[in-house]
Amino acid sequence: MREVTYRGGLVVFAVPDDWTEENDASGGAAYYSNQPGSPTLRLNVTTFRPPEAVTESHLIEAASAGTRAGDQPAVMLPGGTAIRRFWREGVEGSTPVRVRYWALAGGAPPTTVRLALFSLTHSAEPADDLLADLDRSISAAQFTRLTAEEVASAHKKSKPWWRPW
Repeated sequence: MREVTYRGGLVVFAVPDDWTEENDASGGAAYYSNQPGSPTLRLNVTTFRPPEAVTESHLIEAASAGTRAGDQPAVMLPGGTAIRRFWREGVEGSTPVRVRYWALAGGAPPTTVRLALFSLTHSAEPADDLLADLDRSISAAQFTRLTAEEVASAHKKSKPWWRPW
């Protein structure tokens, strides 16, 4: 597994060594093997600002967004993040797919909550070891402790190497 530093460190986690990373200009990223029919891991991060200091209940609430009957509840992890794991069935194009989700919520005190929604889409059942590796990686993922303003400021200061101004 290799470490991924998503959007300059907003979230740090790991994916299999041979997976390719594609970042979407409007946000989000996809990670996948170049093998035909391989699963795709997608990630999107949303930032929330509760009206008061971040608490565990804010993290549980964020990770619980979209819960359906029969879903497992969100739980706190030892590292201070909340996680909810669940499955959904769907269709991509005309192919039936099964999607494994991890909703991971972390706080950046005083009042920033980040929700990272990871989804693994596959048409064939992925290997148990891949699911176990991804579950361990996502459960151990680290969020930046920077506030939304600090992240925006750092992003504005960075510029592509080819742009001199």
